[in-house]
Amino acid sequence: MDSLKYLMIVLKSKINKKLQKRYYIFDDNYENMAIKRFGDLNLADYSDKIYIIIDRNMAREKNILMKIIKRLIKQGKKIYLIEEVKVFNDEDIANLYQLSKNIIFFDKYMEMTKELARNQNLWVDISSYVLIIDKLNYFQKICEKYCRTDLDKLIFAMVQVSNYIKYGYLSIRNSCLASGFLLKTGVCMDIAICLWKCLDRLNIEASIIKGMGNINEIPELSSLVRADHAWNQVRINNNWYNIDLTWYMSSKKLDYVLVDDETFYKENLHKVIYEQHYCRYIEDREYIQNKINEYNKYENIFKQYDEGNKQIELILKK
Repeated sequence: MDSLKYLMIVLKSKINKKLQKRYYIFDDNYENMAIKRFGDLNLADYSDKIYIIIDRNMAREKNILMKIIKRLIKQGKKIYLIEEVKVFNDEDIANLYQLSKNIIFFDKYMEMTKELARNQNLWVDISSYVLIIDKLNYFQKICEKYCRTDLDKLIFAMVQVSNYIKYGYLSIRNSCLASGFLLKTGVCMDIAICLWKCLDRLNIEASIIKGMGNINEIPELSSLVRADHAWNQVRINNNWYNIDLTWYMSSKKLDYVLVDDETFYKENLHKVIYEQHYCRYIEDREYIQNKINEYNKYENIFKQYDEGNKQIELILKK
């Protein structure tokens, strides 16, 4: 029996070494198994931790993928889902949560965040993910009840996110969504992704833009130097607009909210790295400011949720 056990350990190590060479090196103890093709599933018996790396081919077979996950859950495996291609929507995640609490997601924005996150891991457990989804459901219901136009919804989302998340660095890097919506702290990428997620819930098209920013725009950072930065571009009434919520949170000014490219990139304050949209300028700044003032009269809805108040109502500040 001892010789058979030893043979299995050697076999397991060789299999994992081969897979890690093909895909990723996770650690040196050979306890992890990386699956990137359905054909690799038969090797899952040799590991308790299964990393499923979802590429385009696997994403096309979502039903098969769900069956595989259910099978691994029954086997008591700890599952790490790495989405190279987005495949699971919020409803899928809720369904997975009902099956197992032992699933971990790699932040689906990893390619966008890994540089700004200093290559630290961006994991979020499924219990946290479901809590974020529930919090966003609450946000969506209130926003759709009180806001009629997409512009009003965007301003409402901007106010809620900016009054809820505090700008700052965390000693332990978390998922961008978890940093913002659970730990209430984040840097520019966290803030941009949280705003994007709110707008996605409202069916407002938006992009996350990564580039460089002149950090003297943030009073807490006095040096006139460039730093990695992220912001959003949003589409309202078929026109795109720039919005830098991080800088708005710092200054409470509309200088970089719903503005055109000429305004946004003047004096080289922003420098985009990747593809961007051609953006216009919303002239009625008074309307935007009045809406911000109106929404600021009410308690922050994410804080309401945290305090256990889930009534679909806005509550005036005392």
